[in-house]
Amino acid sequence: MSNLPMLNLLLLLLLFYQPHVVEANQSSLAECCLEGKKAYAISKQCTKTTVEKIDQAGFCPRVASICCLVAFYETKCSEGKSIALAGDSCEALDAPGREQTKECCECCSLAKEMKKQGKQCNAPVDFSANCKAVFDQCCRYESAASRDEQSNLQTDFAEFTASVSSTTVGLDLSEQCDEEEEKFCEQQCRRVPGQKSISCSCRAGYMLNADGRTCSDVNECEENPPPCDVVSQICENTIGSFRCSCMNGFAWNETTNLCVDIDECLLFRDNCIAGQRCINTIGSWRCIRTMSCGTGYYLDSESDSCVDIDECALGTHNCGPGFTCRNTHGSFRCERRFCPSGQQWNSTAKRCVTISGCSHGFYLASDGSCQGSYYCKDLPRACAPGYQLNPVTSVCEDIDECMKGTHTCPNVESCVNSIGGYHCECRSGFRFNSVIKKCEDINECQNRSSVLCSTHGSCVNTVGSFHCVCDPGYELSSDGRQCVDVDECRTGTAQCEHRCVNIPGSYQCVCERGYSLGVDGRSCVDIDECKMWNTQGTAMCMGKCINTAGSFRCECPPGFRLNSDSRTCEDIDECQQGLCSKDDDICVNLYGGYRCHQIICPQNYQRDLRFKNRCTRKTLFCLPSDRDCMNAPMSILYNFIALTNELRFQDFGMNALPLITFNGPVNAETSVQYELQLDRVVTLGSKTVKPATRASFSVQKLITKPNAAVLNLIEPLQGPQQVDLDLIMHFRHAGNFGGRSLSKIVLHVSEYKENHFSLF
Repeated sequence: MSNLPMLNLLLLLLLFYQPHVVEANQSSLAECCLEGKKAYAISKQCTKTTVEKIDQAGFCPRVASICCLVAFYETKCSEGKSIALAGDSCEALDAPGREQTKECCECCSLAKEMKKQGKQCNAPVDFSANCKAVFDQCCRYESAASRDEQSNLQTDFAEFTASVSSTTVGLDLSEQCDEEEEKFCEQQCRRVPGQKSISCSCRAGYMLNADGRTCSDVNECEENPPPCDVVSQICENTIGSFRCSCMNGFAWNETTNLCVDIDECLLFRDNCIAGQRCINTIGSWRCIRTMSCGTGYYLDSESDSCVDIDECALGTHNCGPGFTCRNTHGSFRCERRFCPSGQQWNSTAKRCVTISGCSHGFYLASDGSCQGSYYCKDLPRACAPGYQLNPVTSVCEDIDECMKGTHTCPNVESCVNSIGGYHCECRSGFRFNSVIKKCEDINECQNRSSVLCSTHGSCVNTVGSFHCVCDPGYELSSDGRQCVDVDECRTGTAQCEHRCVNIPGSYQCVCERGYSLGVDGRSCVDIDECKMWNTQGTAMCMGKCINTAGSFRCECPPGFRLNSDSRTCEDIDECQQGLCSKDDDICVNLYGGYRCHQIICPQNYQRDLRFKNRCTRKTLFCLPSDRDCMNAPMSILYNFIALTNELRFQDFGMNALPLITFNGPVNAETSVQYELQLDRVVTLGSKTVKPATRASFSVQKLITKPNAAVLNLIEPLQGPQQVDLDLIMHFRHAGNFGGRSLSKIVLHVSEYKENHFSLF
């Protein structure tokens, strides 16, 4: 596929750099190129005989031959893209031009697969220009095959174009569209090889409209599959392109190039209230209750509150016939049905019915007999039992034995007066025992405790009655049967140190953020975040963590400043503050500190005016017999390097960490040998530090640059320590000794860790 741009370049060189071509008519050149493309369209091959019929002298057959090959490569690339778009394999290709076909097929197939997986369509930078073009086309127009019939799309080398018959114009055509033809097409125009017509096309991100001239933006966000991740990203269509952005609850990860979920619970971004626990979900969070609702209530999932269960409406009560179910908070109660005077409850009809069976003027007594009224009879002046004579009216009137107290009913019975007599009835809370002929106490609590007393209450039987006793945390209401929750938080009996939350039948103490509930369930104990997170292996602070009441604060060691997040520390570059003020000082910024190194040249050496960190020998001339002069370095270069503690460069896939590169003479007659010596190692501070050795470093000559070498660190170093190295460069010129040069390297290893190092 890489042959195609070379052919285009060759064609340009042929057209613009050959003197006799410059003088030729440009229209003739275009016609030669058009003839070459037509020749390929007819014969489907590019050979010498293909273009030998072109009767042009000199350059025309060569131009036609190149354009024939251009058409050949365009066609083969088209075939490759068609194979990939059809979903066929790119391997089974065995025909002339298969290299071009296979490359275009593979580039298009890769784009389809990346788009299918929802990844960004970005071609690697090392792809050829043609492969990148095919990659972009197939990435944006994966579904172009389904639109071919509508917009008459055909494959062109640079992008998808449309061949519309209505664009044909009767002009003398060359390869390039003229100014009028360019105006006809909204975006791009080109001649159709072998035909007297032009073809309008659109740039990437656009599609040709039905008129064959204008272009409309392609809404990539509506394509299937969508270009952005539907779970974590929002697709926003732009003119000619699109962009993906992270949804709420997600953040962009620079390492994975994906939108990843934000743990709102860990970052304290939730709005959960007391009594709730935060649970992280993909893209959001939810709050769940940590306490149950209790019997007689259910949890409303929308409001997250406890709602009373209406047992009466649901039919889950156990009230029998003759009783009405009445709902209460957390329970229900059964109430006896009472009928008006003259009616009684009919369990079959489930309603009150009129009592009948007695004559007018009489009523049905509880014993089933008809009583009432009276009649006149001539008798002596004496009244029947149960009556007494009214001296005024001389009428016998009923005696109310109950009111006079002349009845014989015991205490557990009630006297009921009747016309001419009375009868005894059992009081409320008693029933008549036909065996012993006495009234005995009714145990209302037996089998009916849950009906008489509400939930959280117990029924206690008494002689002739009962009373309800409430569970701890509840109190009896004014009706004597309903147990209502006691709000210990309002009454002040809870004695919570921070906050009190009332719950059915009890209460719960809740502590403010940064505290945990004590063992007594009331006091609040400060959480030591520093100790807790260090135990879990993730420090809250980059520097020193100081626990405070209900919180914590971070402090940075000397040489650092606290960042705006109040947790991480940023190194202070003391060298920018001018702390090393002497003329011969070199300031070295360390991770958490700095050093002032004074450059003092040894005897017989002087400061190099061009480089502050280099000393040169006062005299460079030596007698051959003066060995001391010959062996003395011609110059001494001071280098300072700062490293962080235990810098693990292996984690970045590096076997060695390049520290500094040394360059020697580049002429072929001069050679350089490098010799590294460990001068001294000074461990600092109170903690035990493994000192560096000569084996901690290596010197490697560069293959790509003559006489150059790089100093490598091949193992992480502990800090704090200072390592002094001497790198001696031995020069030989034309096989003879040419002198030495010394580089003194001072390596500072900080006591603090970070994946960072700096070179001075």
